[in-house]
Amino acid sequence: MKLTNFLMMSSVAILFASCGGNAKSGEVGEVASATEGSATYTIDSTSTIGWEAGHVLGIGATHNGSIGLTEGSLNVEDGKLVAGNFTLDMNNITVTDLTPETGAGDFIGHITGAAFFNVKEYSTAKFELTGAEAKEDGENTHLINGNLTLKDNTRSVSFPATVRFEENSMSATGSVSINRLDWGLNYDNDKQDMTEDALSALKNGAVDKTIKININLKANK
Repeated sequence: MKLTNFLMMSSVAILFASCGGNAKSGEVGEVASATEGSATYTIDSTSTIGWEAGHVLGIGATHNGSIGLTEGSLNVEDGKLVAGNFTLDMNNITVTDLTPETGAGDFIGHITGAAFFNVKEYSTAKFELTGAEAKEDGENTHLINGNLTLKDNTRSVSFPATVRFEENSMSATGSVSINRLDWGLNYDNDKQDMTEDALSALKNGAVDKTIKININLKANK
């Protein structure tokens, strides 16, 4: 399998979205600080962050995998999410639909290399909460705002989320899509505006600019 057939993921990571959709990115917001009366919930090792990525027009395979989570915490006061952050280990990226025999090693080497995440220089990614607004309607409980940092590029994102509180724990699950080009992950950028006919004529297609992030976070008081 050629490297140009491989897809990249984005780490990072976006927090708690529970219905798919494109996250809007923009100028960096002010990071929320924990209040004096807030309780701290530590994100535990059972939490997972997954990714999915494909090609423009569906050319080629869709790949998926996970990203390591090193640390994180959420602050809650009076049943409200007031602050939070988590850090991702970009050296711990996996691909689950490939095996060593079908090119898993080459794929990981490619997306962690200079063409994509350059993990040798940028070994972590980070999300920091800037605000959380409770929602009264719909299946999502919150609108989350925060800053996502990838490869030393920081941009704000906003997306719907589902957050559940229990007596001594909480959870956040869902998925969201981002435009990797917003963070300077520019592989195949020159092919994004090609016509459908031109893309179809490419032997290996083009890696889509959209990355889907699947989140399943659990945190304990």
